[in-house]
Amino acid sequence: MNYPPYDAVYEDWAPVIARLLLAVQFAIGAFFKVVMFSGQVEATAAVGVPFPTIAVGLAFILEVAGVIALLTGWQIRIITALLAPYVALLAVLFYHDWSNQMNMGLFFSHFGLIAALLYVSVYGARRFSLSTDSK
Repeated sequence: MNYPPYDAVYEDWAPVIARLLLAVQFAIGAFFKVVMFSGQVEATAAVGVPFPTIAVGLAFILEVAGVIALLTGWQIRIITALLAPYVALLAVLFYHDWSNQMNMGLFFSHFGLIAALLYVSVYGARRFSLSTDSK
């Protein structure tokens, strides 16, 4: 016997909604890399990343690829497997000063995003995707 909300409708749509919510996160990041590119480069240089202009450009490409993968399911396992360590790296680089309570909160909030990305990298897009490798 299936107990709500664990029925076919829930199992079909919950992963889709999760992918959309994850895509929004990366779309916002990519958007700010376009409209505030110089500020993003300055912030990246301030934490000691070499070649910050190139780093921000590559981050933009990865985030756009993430949005596309999360929305369509295309190559989602590979892209989310790349996004998880990227998000972990962002947490370490930008939020390592735990004497600031806000930084500590932001650091640990990245764990939820990393967990979601790892989950998608293992189980794929599930329903409603261009991918055929879902379990």
